[in-house]
Amino acid sequence: MDLAGQVSESKKNMIIYEGIVLIAIVILGSVFLIGYVWQDYKRNQKLQLFFSIFTHDIKTSISRLRLQAEILEEELPSTAHPTLSRLIQDVTRLDLQLENSLLFTHINKHQFYIEKAKLSQLVATARADFSQLNVELKQDVEFSTDKKWFLSILKNIFQNSVLHGQASKIEITAKGEANSDFVEVLIVDNGIGSQLNLTELGTHVYKSNQKNSNGIGLYLSKVLMQKLKGDLSFSSSKKGFSSHVKLRGKLL
Repeated sequence: MDLAGQVSESKKNMIIYEGIVLIAIVILGSVFLIGYVWQDYKRNQKLQLFFSIFTHDIKTSISRLRLQAEILEEELPSTAHPTLSRLIQDVTRLDLQLENSLLFTHINKHQFYIEKAKLSQLVATARADFSQLNVELKQDVEFSTDKKWFLSILKNIFQNSVLHGQASKIEITAKGEANSDFVEVLIVDNGIGSQLNLTELGTHVYKSNQKNSNGIGLYLSKVLMQKLKGDLSFSSSKKGFSSHVKLRGKLL
């Protein structure tokens, strides 16, 4: 074999050797990366499990505290304990916040049970948690929805009206859509409205110390409504804040 052939063979062997080394490095790196991702996934699962158990236990304690406060309110005259109603309102707000936190961590894992539900019944249940609100339902509707999650949507809308809009009254009307089996429910409060960008409201979660913060309530409500095959949008004016709910149903 001449010198040129030897050089060519040497280069060929070198290229093969470098290729094998490169492939080995890639495979080894992939193994380490997969192992790291798997460990991170397991750690995240443990954190979610801990948070779920922790939130559930606190929620149970909050529910007991709320029950005791409601019993005291029934047994004692409100004039003698004017702060008792405010205590119940604060406990109710905390209970809803814990429920939102639990839902936020498992938003993609929840199952939905679609059934017939009357808007009047759901409003009556949500109204019980907001004694400071005067809620007036103008038109009843029968929805095809998940009662539990639609009730959560209503509570978060009411909570937003009280907490951020300083509202004292909510009016609910409904109308059917032409050539459609969808119904639009309009929930309007008499609060101060909103100065936020309404097109982005409910699409992001902001920290509570930011000026455009509205918590996670409206965000979760919008996500839940999408999962229920409906739509939730918002509008605002000097007369108050409005939530537009579109969902499959019929007027009663």
